[in-house]
Formats: sequence, C-alpha cells, structure tokens
Amino acid sequence: MKKKFINVVQMSFMAIAVLTALTFTACSSDDDTEGGNNGSMVSVKHAATGIIDTYKVISADYTDYTASLAPSNEICLNAVLKENEDAISWYEFQFIATQYQETENGTVKDFTGFKNLKEGSRLIISSRRLFFFIGGSMSDEETYGASNPHGEVIVKGINGNNLTLELKDFSFTNYGAKAETIINATIQYAPN
Repeated sequence: MKKKFINVVQMSFMAIAVLTALTFTACSSDDDTEGGNNGSMVSVKHAATGIIDTYKVISADYTDYTASLAPSNEICLNAVLKENEDAISWYEFQFIATQYQETENGTVKDFTGFKNLKEGSRLIISSRRLFFFIGGSMSDEETYGASNPHGEVIVKGINGNNLTLELKDFSFTNYGAKAETIINATIQYAPN
C-alpha cells in the first residue's frame, strides 16, 4: 500500500513538472499563420555597415504568460522574417516585455495581461530572451541573443486577441556580432 502511494505521488509530481516545463518553453510557433500581416515589411539596419535589409513578416505570435498554468508578469512576442517566401533561411525576432508605459499619464506599470494594454501604450522591452537570429543556416555565429534594447515599441491597435505593434528605431546589440541592429516595422501579432 505504501509503495503504491509513493508511485502515485511520484507520477503526480512528474506530470506537474512536465506541464511546468511546457509552459516555460520558448515562445515561438512553428506554424506559418499570417497573423494578419499581409505582406508587412520590416526594415533592419546594421549600424556597423549602414546596410539596410528589408524582410517580409511570415508569421508573428505572442504568448501572454499571465494567463498560463505557471503565471508570470510577461508577454513574449515572436516574428519570423524572410527576404521572400521562397528563401531557405529566415530571421527569428523574439522579445519579452514585463512592463509598459501608460498612454494617459506615462506611468510605468508591470505587465498584468494582454487585456490591460491600450492603444498608445509603450512596451518596455527586457534584455532577457531578446533574440534576433538566422534560422536555416549552418552558421553558429548568428544564433546569439541580444542586449541593450532601445527605441519605442508602441501598441498601435488591438483587434480582438490580435495586437499590432509599431517598432520605431528599436535597436539592440547582437552578442555575436557585437554590433547594433535597428528595426523599424509595424507587425500584427496573434495569440500563440
């Protein structure tokens, strides 16, 4: 009897551990849903060279962790960008926000859920889980995270569960290249 009870407790603990691990996996999606971007373009300037590349948004999604099984005060946003739909490689752009600045009075608040955001709110981007990397490439050099986020990420619209963000001179330092990257775009994110 005691052995059966211990096995039940162990199995319950393992199930909870698996659910928790699934909750904290990277907030990206492998499906290619458009997310309403309909050909939205992203301008990426590499400050070290002055070169500006343009990419098409293939998919964009977000995960609101305040509504997860193991809640935390953050929203994670992920976008897949390609030079064109037939390109073999792509860029993945991922960031999280744990705070936002209110529209009315500029007060900074902790992120407490997607439904609390308003048009004009400015997300405050964390260096934690900030990535801009190339996928489908053999180069490890391009798979580093990034730090030192600057610029503006503004809520341009909320339509149901879709969130449209405008990135204005959103810049960060890529760990691998140790060079600044600057992004300008308007991207619509759908829930993951």
